[in-house]
Amino acid sequence: MKNRNKNGISDGNYRISVKSLISGIRHLVSVSVIWYLVSGICVHAGAFTHVGVGSRAKGMGDAFTAVADDAYALYWNPAGLVELDDNYFSFMHRDLFGLGLINYNYFGFINPDVGGGNAGFGWIRLGTTQDVEFLDYSENTYIFSYGRKLEGWLGEDSRYMIVKKLKPVIDRMSIGTGLKYYYVDYGEGKSTGYGADLALRYSRSRIRLGLVFSDIVASQLRWDTGENENIENNLRAGIAYCAGGFSASVDVDEITRNYRKVHVGTEKLILRKILALRAGIFSPSVNIWNLTCGFGFNIKNFIIDYAYEYHPELGNNHLYSMSVRF
Repeated sequence: MKNRNKNGISDGNYRISVKSLISGIRHLVSVSVIWYLVSGICVHAGAFTHVGVGSRAKGMGDAFTAVADDAYALYWNPAGLVELDDNYFSFMHRDLFGLGLINYNYFGFINPDVGGGNAGFGWIRLGTTQDVEFLDYSENTYIFSYGRKLEGWLGEDSRYMIVKKLKPVIDRMSIGTGLKYYYVDYGEGKSTGYGADLALRYSRSRIRLGLVFSDIVASQLRWDTGENENIENNLRAGIAYCAGGFSASVDVDEITRNYRKVHVGTEKLILRKILALRAGIFSPSVNIWNLTCGFGFNIKNFIIDYAYEYHPELGNNHLYSMSVRF
């Protein structure tokens, strides 16, 4: 004889009902979250390319345009690639909002000696997991970045006064570019597109300045249905103070749009620069500020970073990234 609870439902059926209820709630939450995230693509094509890569940058509130001196510079500011003297492999994993529904991954490679400058290749992939049975979505961005110093570009001697005045400034600058290929597949349709970024970086003593103009050409996603989606361009500027193992930086993002996002971050190196502690804050929308924090270990040729981010609507984010120097 089956045991029954106070509502007259047998234990076996009760367990099945609860399991079905939990499954139904999970499915409903999945639909809501996936729709919330993926709908951003419909509003702004290639939107997930602006999520960012690297736990170090995220731990500093994404205030990284002027800092940009590690393996993730190929994304944040290609002009910062000139700071690297070694080859790098880098990887990042992010389970968006810890729900097991969407993975956001990055893989990159840096070569420090290409045509007088530094070059890098990166692959960003966002995709739904196997737990999302109702949608098979993926967005891929392939990036080729190149950075080069402008030192000596104006020559050593010039009879023009304006060139002599500009030379000390230009010699402290670097320039970079990023070429991007987009590929989106959501099961029922596919699209491809191209983009190009232009970047500048200035460094003098303890002060760094950065400027990145993303998708400077009229970039589009071309769907196999014949429809086209414009990819909005974006202007981002940053300033950083770096000295004695301490960094403080401020970025202003989406300068050309109605609302300008502000990012502020800090980093402190301790224990002979083996351990890095980070904190940041940024404004994703009007009157909303998100907090971030993180830490990193630099042990011989391995750099391991972690970052935490709080989202006001969907909860917590945990980022893990690693770079190998060789």
